[in-house]
Amino acid sequence: ELINEYCKFQDEIKTNLTKLRSNTANENEIQIVLERFRRSCCSSQGIDEYFRENIKLKEKCQLLSLFQKKGISLVKESVSPELLPQEHDNTDIYIIYISDELQENERDKWIQQYEYFMKIMKNTKNQSMSSDTTEPEFFLVDYDVHTNIDKSQGVKIHFYRNGTKITDDYYTYQNKNLTESTPVERNQQQQGKEETNGST
Repeated sequence: ELINEYCKFQDEIKTNLTKLRSNTANENEIQIVLERFRRSCCSSQGIDEYFRENIKLKEKCQLLSLFQKKGISLVKESVSPELLPQEHDNTDIYIIYISDELQENERDKWIQQYEYFMKIMKNTKNQSMSSDTTEPEFFLVDYDVHTNIDKSQGVKIHFYRNGTKITDDYYTYQNKNLTESTPVERNQQQQGKEETNGST
């Protein structure tokens, strides 16, 4: 693509210079060609942007690969996240919503939600191994893939139990329950929360 664009640019410049010398073209036409080239992918500016975008893409692929290795299912574009609770109505499911833009613009919250999601995953899997409870399912929804979903809700963890939505902000939900409980309940919940937030 870069080679084709560059060859096309050379041909246009050569043609317009020939016209200019023969007084059949003016300098404005050459300026238009130069400006178009400056904005194209084969200019220095375009090449820099090309590499920046590809670096972002590479980092995104590495991140998604990491999620998969940890046992998190990536929700494909062809699958509606709204159907997941119905398809997994006999267990708990956690769904984290993310995007590249939110990772950059809401980095602190992104890290907070991501780390909490991973701690929930580790804790619940350990509980399932030590008991007869069904192991929960973990999913990731990328706003950049599911463009029909409103990303204004930001980075959040949705929690469903047996097909029913419990909350669309699990982190806040857990902290709110801790705040509104009695001292005895608060102590019990805090112990449970500390287990969830235990070291990895």
